[in-house]
Amino acid sequence: MKYKKIKLIACIFFVLAIVFFSNDFGLIDIERTAIITALAIDIEETGEYTVTAQIAVPEATDQNTESKRAQISGTGSTVAGAIKKIGDLSGWYPNMNFCNVILIGKDVAKTNVIKVLDYFSRTFRLQDSALIAMADEKAKDVLMASTPFDNISSFALQKIIIKNTGFENDVITMDIKNFCTGYYSSTSSSYMPVVKILEQKQDSSSNSKNSAQSKQSGKSSEEQGSNLFLANTTALFKNGVKVGELDGEQSFVFNLLNRRMKNALLELKGITNEEDGNSVLLSIYKNKRKTSIKIDENQATFNVKLDIQCRISDRNSTNLQPMLASNVSLPDEIRNSAKEFITQKIIELIETEIQTNCDFLNILQTLKRKHYKNYLSLKDNILENLEYSVNVNVSGQK
Repeated sequence: MKYKKIKLIACIFFVLAIVFFSNDFGLIDIERTAIITALAIDIEETGEYTVTAQIAVPEATDQNTESKRAQISGTGSTVAGAIKKIGDLSGWYPNMNFCNVILIGKDVAKTNVIKVLDYFSRTFRLQDSALIAMADEKAKDVLMASTPFDNISSFALQKIIIKNTGFENDVITMDIKNFCTGYYSSTSSSYMPVVKILEQKQDSSSNSKNSAQSKQSGKSSEEQGSNLFLANTTALFKNGVKVGELDGEQSFVFNLLNRRMKNALLELKGITNEEDGNSVLLSIYKNKRKTSIKIDENQATFNVKLDIQCRISDRNSTNLQPMLASNVSLPDEIRNSAKEFITQKIIELIETEIQTNCDFLNILQTLKRKHYKNYLSLKDNILENLEYSVNVNVSGQK
């Protein structure tokens, strides 16, 4: 009995020894723990692609539970070749199962971006839900930028693109799957947000305070973060090439037409008949939209109907009573101003589609789906001869 007990203890010790020593004495293996969080793709003057991978490496200690980031770049004649170069330089083949952001540079958008994105959409090395965005300049610069909100810039970028309810109204979200679906549709049209880097300005007292904190934490002020991201501009693509942009206000109204919004915030300026202020902040809590195309003697008319319900959230006036009540009718001057603003932006969206030939409003798609026979005869010049009607109704909380 005693012999069996000793034998059992020896077996347990042997198994534990195998587990411990097969783990390189408990050392962190970068191939197993490092995660690629984002990829930035730029094109060089030589025509080659430079792919920059942002890697999150766990660095848990008694004093720090955060992950540190690292950037590795590779250059090749194709995207796959550039990624292989990253493997050659790092000694391990990049695993992109957890990559949630793909950034393309401004110069890449001047070419057919599908040559870049096809590798990811067809090889299934990347999840379809990975966000795609265009950098205002170099995509690599966005990943290299440090922010005060997150040690890893791609995490901060995701927070900007996918905002909380009520603050997402002026940002267009696009992923790999939907962008490629739009490209391979009959209209070959799609879009994505544009990311801009905003450098923070700090006063001398803040700089001295940050310097003191940096010395204590062992980080430089650059590592701590001095940049912010803005992504309320939208790039429009036709046949994979950037053909135009929507500004923040146009992107907001496009979101009103494209999906349901909840607690979206709209700022109106220049309101008349206000006692001592002319700016109002509206909270839109319901939007009902409908678009259709009417064909009459080979003439296509695009009809847009949008009903929104909102209430006053704030105003720079001492007349605050309307916004304190739970159910109120909007003053005529505010309701008319909101209706005029939204109507004008919808018209700008339609005119932008006509000028760029990018079917981001799905005018051609609707014509094909509802009036296929007319689509065959009108598809080549429908946008040039398009007529449109816009009907916007703005009401208070009901």
